[in-house]
Amino acid sequence: MRTSRIRVAFTALCCIAASELSSADMASDASPSNGVLQEVIVSAEKRDERLQDVPLSVSALNPETLLQQNNLGAKDYMLQVPGVALNQTGSGQDQLTIRGIATGSGGNPLVGITIDDVPFGSSVYASLGCCILPELDPMLLDRIEVLRGPQGTLYGASAMGGLVKFVTRSPSMTESSGQAEVDASTVEHGNQGYGVRVAYTTPLVTNEFALQMSAFDRQDPGYINDPLQGRSNVNEAHVSGGRIALDGKLTDVLTLRISALYQQTKTDSSNMVDIDLSGAPLYGPYEHKRMPGTDGLDERLQFYSANLTADLGPVSVSSLSGYQRLFFSNPSDYTPTLGPLLPMFYPGVDNLGLALLNVIHTDRLTQEFRLASSGETRFQYVAGVFYSDERNSIDQELAPATYTTGQFLTALPPLITADVQQNYKQYAAFATLTVKITDRFDVGAGGRYSHNEQTINQLQSGPLAGGGPPTHKSVSDTENPTTYSFTGRYHFDPADMLYARIASGFRAGGPNFNYPPGHQSFDPDTTINYELGLKSEWLDNRIAVNPALYYIDWSKIQVFQSTSSGLTYYTNGGKASSKGLELSLEVAPANGLRVTGNVSFNDAKLTENAPANTFYGFAGDQLPFAAEWTAYIAADYVRPVTDAVSAFGGLSATYTGARLIDFAPVAEVPRLPLPAFTTVDLRLGAEFQRIRATLFVRNVGDKRGFVGGTNFTAGSTNSPTGPWAAALTTPRTIGISLSAAF
Repeated sequence: MRTSRIRVAFTALCCIAASELSSADMASDASPSNGVLQEVIVSAEKRDERLQDVPLSVSALNPETLLQQNNLGAKDYMLQVPGVALNQTGSGQDQLTIRGIATGSGGNPLVGITIDDVPFGSSVYASLGCCILPELDPMLLDRIEVLRGPQGTLYGASAMGGLVKFVTRSPSMTESSGQAEVDASTVEHGNQGYGVRVAYTTPLVTNEFALQMSAFDRQDPGYINDPLQGRSNVNEAHVSGGRIALDGKLTDVLTLRISALYQQTKTDSSNMVDIDLSGAPLYGPYEHKRMPGTDGLDERLQFYSANLTADLGPVSVSSLSGYQRLFFSNPSDYTPTLGPLLPMFYPGVDNLGLALLNVIHTDRLTQEFRLASSGETRFQYVAGVFYSDERNSIDQELAPATYTTGQFLTALPPLITADVQQNYKQYAAFATLTVKITDRFDVGAGGRYSHNEQTINQLQSGPLAGGGPPTHKSVSDTENPTTYSFTGRYHFDPADMLYARIASGFRAGGPNFNYPPGHQSFDPDTTINYELGLKSEWLDNRIAVNPALYYIDWSKIQVFQSTSSGLTYYTNGGKASSKGLELSLEVAPANGLRVTGNVSFNDAKLTENAPANTFYGFAGDQLPFAAEWTAYIAADYVRPVTDAVSAFGGLSATYTGARLIDFAPVAEVPRLPLPAFTTVDLRLGAEFQRIRATLFVRNVGDKRGFVGGTNFTAGSTNSPTGPWAAALTTPRTIGISLSAAF
């Protein structure tokens, strides 16, 4: 009786806090079921478990639902996850924030990303490790897991805020099947888009070898106009790619899974609009001005993995190998940023613009060997070693051009030309152990030791590099961070579990390109997360309630610093904290009807004044991009019309609270506020045996919301009047999709 009271009291406490925002809250993303909730399996702790049994805050997104809702990109579906924010600052530059852990744009990554447990992207700032997402098409995926809070023990560097796991589809060993889908859409204030997807799986040898193939091609409609170029819908994007996977049973105990993925994204411009501090458009509500030839994106990803597993009964042994090659080109218009300084370097030249040509190549090899216990035993463990060898090549040039045409002025020298090689190696050993004290109570502990090596070689020239002949610099740094985790879990019964968790995470430090004396390198910063949560199912699995309370202590924050001479570098200083509540709720009140939702309260602030000469911030100031309140609610209903035909419909609403962008470098520069906004989506359709037709309307009210922002002059001329730019949510979009299974 006493434990039941504890469970009810904890749920009630979280529900009272959540009721300040909404009376209906939701959790996961699966299709409606016949009167009971669908069981969700995740691999958050590197073993397959029911989501309701994992002792940490996890959300699982269902790609089938995302396709049905036409939520194809991170800015569409990540806002549905409690505690997650997305800051967009340009084409292909999307920085994720979980539980408010961020000090601003750039820097080393704060959120880890994996594809089939293989780390994605770069770990360092020079190659935009913070801000490049894989943006995989949902057709390629089985699920997306979002782990909130630091995950350093099992996943290492960059997971100090949390982790996003993309889990791809697995081939079927027993039967052949396929799926094809086409969609068409039109966006308010813009043009049209389309999508074509196909996936097919077949056993090559029944129960022994199987093949999975998928491919897609889509055009995301544009809605941003550029009066300088005289062009409309400049942010239209074209995305295409595919994946092939082979699963095989080599022996009775040995299995192999190999896969190859390719994806390419191209767009001529970003979804940013130019605004003043109040959010009012400088030109038009869907307009920006960019020098021709800038603000676009060309991104190409090759991603390969091989997973060899031996099932030895009480233990499984795995070898997980990964290799990725990423090409990223994002020429940017630096005229608003450095325009006032151009007459100093190019006197007498009219109609002058400046373009940053930025090309990044990342090649990364990873290898993990892992042991894991099998079955339900008193002692459960995961242990392994990890190696990563990452090589980044960055070519940059600040080139003068005619502003109105984008024609490069080759007779004028670039302000700076830089060739940067940044290499990063990581060696790590990790282990977690869970011990069942009783049938209901277990405790766990884990740790990770890492040895990281970084080297930067830089060749640069130009007036901003001091003039004269090209200069070469080489800097290296090593670090040995450790992380840990402790968990306690008590099962009231098979459906209800209370857990407590303490876990740490870190973000890699590293050497600086240029630095004043004493600042050759900067240290890792660390987070410690204290969390208390409940996972509970009621009324014969018709209701699931998952509340969590947390407090995060953030130390040695990495900050971007500049000297009076314009020298920029990273250093450590100051502290911050994040505390809050997350509540997810899932209800199946009747056959075919399912209601899901979530609400999150997050208080993320500095706890110390910013160090001198870093940024302008004081204890109590809100951290960037962190909304105090976010919420999401959805209801989906399926009703049979005949034995062969079913009709379905759904409604969802997403609320994102007010945020602030990066801290300003000086007191005179204000932080751009991003107002709260709410969007509502609708979907209706019918399923005819193996064919499904869906009509969808996203952002029904055509609400303008900002999902990121930047101050062009911060850190350069520091103009108190901007200009600023903010990334727009997609306007009202109406479309139809047809899907067929075969």
